[in-house]
Amino acid sequence: MHNIYLRRLRTRWSLSQEELAELLGVAQGRISRYERGDEHPTLPVVFALQVIFGRSPRNLVSRLYASVEEAVMRRAVVLERKVAGKKDYASVKKQHLLRAMMARATKHSDA
Repeated sequence: MHNIYLRRLRTRWSLSQEELAELLGVAQGRISRYERGDEHPTLPVVFALQVIFGRSPRNLVSRLYASVEEAVMRRAVVLERKVAGKKDYASVKKQHLLRAMMARATKHSDA
């Protein structure tokens, strides 16, 4: 899957792959692989892209973010079943966290 968003940001600011690579401290070939979707940027590169373009990691690597979010939410459903109906302090705290997670995921999937 191509990372069209990264390519659009780069070209919007008239940056060549070489120039963006220099700003990120990586080889130009990595930029090409990121844009083709052959490789995901590392966390430090994602943060550097945020510094450069002022965009959130969710937007910069949206497909990767969505796949990670989906996996975490599947595991959250399992935990939710384990603590459902329990009234002890720790279980109630977990239930609040899980509801907040689900609300955030739903909010962003509606956007």
